[in-house]
Amino acid sequence: MTAPRLRVATWNVHSCIGSDGRHSPGRVRRLARAIEADIMALQEVDSRVNGRDGFEELGTALGPASAHCRTLRTPDGDYGHMLLSRWPIARWDIHDISVRGREPRSVIDGIIETGSGQVRVLSTHLGLGQRERIRQVAMIADLLGDPATATILLGDFNEATGFGPASRVFGRLLESVGRWRTFPAQRPLLPLDRIWCAPPVTAERSWVMPEVRHASDHLPLVADLLWPPGSCRNPS
Repeated sequence: MTAPRLRVATWNVHSCIGSDGRHSPGRVRRLARAIEADIMALQEVDSRVNGRDGFEELGTALGPASAHCRTLRTPDGDYGHMLLSRWPIARWDIHDISVRGREPRSVIDGIIETGSGQVRVLSTHLGLGQRERIRQVAMIADLLGDPATATILLGDFNEATGFGPASRVFGRLLESVGRWRTFPAQRPLLPLDRIWCAPPVTAERSWVMPEVRHASDHLPLVADLLWPPGSCRNPS
């Protein structure tokens, strides 16, 4: 029996402002859809630019199912991140991982009803400070617990090397799909965006998409995941 395949992606969309200075949620939506992902995490989604709500415009890029977290709320609009799915999101929670004195941060923790069973997906955007990220990684590790069922963790971890807290901690709990340079998009040097999965889910392949470098300051990171039939037990 062929193992089910699941395509996942994470992309920091930089408020939908590209290297050409254009603010174009429509362009980001079109390019996100072209990735043909089943599940996608988007960071730096913004409703404060030109009176356009990025949450609404990007929310149906894969289909009707989405979960969002507006981590910053201002009189001009909101800012945060989203989890999109072409399958129903059975339930989702927002976990606050903010560190006092720093920008608010959160985790979207969703259960997605795929065609082959339920998958737990956690998406996030970590802080810029090293000490901040150490605390945030510890909080996410507590959320993960013992990931004995199909689990995916993805997002922008703001980690410039493969030796930071996210790589060390999540590398013990999960399997990385690979470390790709995603930032800055025009000349990628840093692997800020990452995807991990819990065995028996494994990565078949992963890649970045330099052809969309004009749309944001990050490149999308994409992975095709596989899992053996019968391994997707329902999370409790």
